[in-house]
Amino acid sequence: MFAIVRVVLLLVAVFIPLGVWAQQEEDYLQYKFYDEDKTEAETDMLWWLSDDADSLRFHSTTMAHQRYSSLGYAMRFVRYAPRGEERAEERYLVNHLDVGYSTGRLLAALGLERALGGVSVTPGVGGESTLYNIAATSRNVGHRVRGDLSGRNYLGSLGWRGVYAISPRGVELDDDWLLRSYVRLNGGSDLYIEGVGGNAVDVAMSAQREWRNDRLFVAIMLPWSKRSVRQYSVDEAYQLTQNRYYNPAWGMQSGEMRSSRINSSLRPELLAAWSRRLGAWTDLSVTMRGVVERTGRTSLAWYDAQTPMPDNYRYLPSFFERDDEARPVTEAWSYNNLKYTQIDWDDLYHTNSLQSDGHAAYAVESRRSNAMKYNAVVDFTTQLRGFDIEYGVAINLDSRRMFKAVDDLLGADYLLDIDYFIRDDATYGTRYRNNLRGEQLEVREGDHFGYDYRLSRWQLGLFGLARWSIGSMNFEVAATLGHEGSRRRGYFEKELFAGKRSFGPSAVAKFFPSSLSVKWDYMVGCHGFNACVVARGSAPRDEDIFLQPDYNNRLASGLKSEFAFATEVGYSYLRSNLRLAAKLFVVHHSSEQKVVRYYDDFAEEYVDAVIADIERLNLGAELNAWVRWTSYMSSQFSLTAGRFRYSGDAAVEIYADNDNDLVAETTARMRGLRSGYPEVTAYGDVMFQRAGWRAKATIQYWGLRHVTPSFVRRTERVMGYAPSLEELSALEYQERLGDAVTLGLSVGKSFDIGEKLWLNVSLSVDNILNSSIISGGYEQNRVRRTSGGYYTSLRPFAGRVSYAYGRLFRLNVSLGF
Repeated sequence: MFAIVRVVLLLVAVFIPLGVWAQQEEDYLQYKFYDEDKTEAETDMLWWLSDDADSLRFHSTTMAHQRYSSLGYAMRFVRYAPRGEERAEERYLVNHLDVGYSTGRLLAALGLERALGGVSVTPGVGGESTLYNIAATSRNVGHRVRGDLSGRNYLGSLGWRGVYAISPRGVELDDDWLLRSYVRLNGGSDLYIEGVGGNAVDVAMSAQREWRNDRLFVAIMLPWSKRSVRQYSVDEAYQLTQNRYYNPAWGMQSGEMRSSRINSSLRPELLAAWSRRLGAWTDLSVTMRGVVERTGRTSLAWYDAQTPMPDNYRYLPSFFERDDEARPVTEAWSYNNLKYTQIDWDDLYHTNSLQSDGHAAYAVESRRSNAMKYNAVVDFTTQLRGFDIEYGVAINLDSRRMFKAVDDLLGADYLLDIDYFIRDDATYGTRYRNNLRGEQLEVREGDHFGYDYRLSRWQLGLFGLARWSIGSMNFEVAATLGHEGSRRRGYFEKELFAGKRSFGPSAVAKFFPSSLSVKWDYMVGCHGFNACVVARGSAPRDEDIFLQPDYNNRLASGLKSEFAFATEVGYSYLRSNLRLAAKLFVVHHSSEQKVVRYYDDFAEEYVDAVIADIERLNLGAELNAWVRWTSYMSSQFSLTAGRFRYSGDAAVEIYADNDNDLVAETTARMRGLRSGYPEVTAYGDVMFQRAGWRAKATIQYWGLRHVTPSFVRRTERVMGYAPSLEELSALEYQERLGDAVTLGLSVGKSFDIGEKLWLNVSLSVDNILNSSIISGGYEQNRVRRTSGGYYTSLRPFAGRVSYAYGRLFRLNVSLGF
């Protein structure tokens, strides 16, 4: 059987790339390949300096672990999610504590082993669960320095990791302290996308020790970053400039490049885990985490002035109906006139200088969040005859201070802290102050303005899990039950919503999250069978609980728990040279809720839309394979085919943003629409390793891709205004993005310089065909209305998209000692 399967997979590995090469009209992309160490054990820890923690190649006898490298990172080169699930469904667990993706990335960098868990491990129903093993960390001491040059996001990076064992008795023992340190520096500008770059520093340290009946692990992490980022644009702008890397977020100021979108983050964190054997049958584990987080996002703002964003629809040729008006605009874009295609910072300064009273018409504002988070889990494990029981309590506290600050007045003297959108309103124009409790209307650089509030969420939960075996069959039942509350506290009293409507504490939104999961697996010889069922009720996200949290204490209408149900069945075949795993999965979400805030072209005002009873159904099949052709050559393959759709229409209530009056009740026609993630994905590689040389060829495929749909554009309220079937079809149409295929090649060599000194060098080429591909996109909520006599035309705004990178070269050099 193995010989037949090996021949089939080898034919697939050979003929798929040839077929792809023949399809020159298709789009292509590829993932990054990182060098591998000289031994398989060291290869497991290779990914520690990768740009994304999902690049881990974790060798294991289970296909779930093998799948980590093939899909976990490589497939995220375009907009992608396993099984069509949002990243909020993913879990990163230390014991039973979910530490989140950012913390998990640094734990991986410190060298903690990790593996994928099933969907029954946590209340997450569709996303993958990553388990970090703080007990089984390798004790191989030494140092490693690694340099990386790619020009993607940053120019390059330089990192170091050290592992130390402290033996106070002069003899190395198993109960010695094991210390780990990790530092990584990223810096420079992106070589491909103008206006992207910055600096980032990751610092992490951990200490662990095991003695007698106790085990202790402590980690301190301090990541910092400040970088300019890319902004989505419309495809018309990409085509006019003939530049797939077009970025509208930057412009020239006094001859130098300046970005309007700069993200910054500082997040010191402490993680501690302690466990102790209490007796012959019971263990105790306590895991705690504390985080202080400071984030900021800048953007360009305008007040009683024209938008300065170059790709606004009014500045593009498609806005003009007459050729003589559109022609000069087309020429300006085609010749890449920076005064048209990018932000004209000098003009913004000039406009501000013309204000007679020193008031800013343009400014850079910073949306900031100061957060404090605390999580703790107390877990007991009791071993009885025939089965194990885990039970405990979990607590989560999250408090975030959200405010807006003046970052740069662009040469002006001050800015008025008022609501510019209603100042000329006939009804509300006299109630424009953002903060009645402020001493003055004028704000200057560094001052808070616009909004200032705190969002607090607390969770208390109980969990229990039982495992037992009957012969070769294993069973697991897990349940959680909790209480959760969310509250807003306003520090600004907005004049539109005076008193308790915006200032002070809001009402508490209460929920009772719960989950139940059942898991079964059976192994006979080299064949394995498994099945899992999960049901869950959870609270909506904070931003979907309040109607407008920036300046309003009002809860969204119809709040209730969101429900999800997931099930999967699987088969695995495990041999020394061949591993196969196949799964069927179904994930159904119901009663989901979102709040969308946008400008309504029919009400001609800003509104808050509460979208309730959202239903999604994701189902499909996964096939993963690992095969060792010879002692020098191996391959991985992965294929997922699914159907990720909205399974029902959604109820929509639209409220005026200035007084919360109900504008309309309607229905969003979402049934049958795609969620925006690829429904067919495939990956394959061939790796050769011998005498220190390594070569790897890869291929990836993303099919049945669509832009993320807009709820409010598809309401019956909007559809009812469509004057013709053609315009109705345009409103209902969900754009399909082209299928994407990418090829990559990597070559590396390891050198043994001395007994404890080695050098790795690797060079990779991603997206060899230099294909142009849209990585992802979304529909805008707005609809353009054009009146002509008795006829009113409706046309949806063009969707916003982003293109992925073309051909990329990457050089990695690692030195270990």
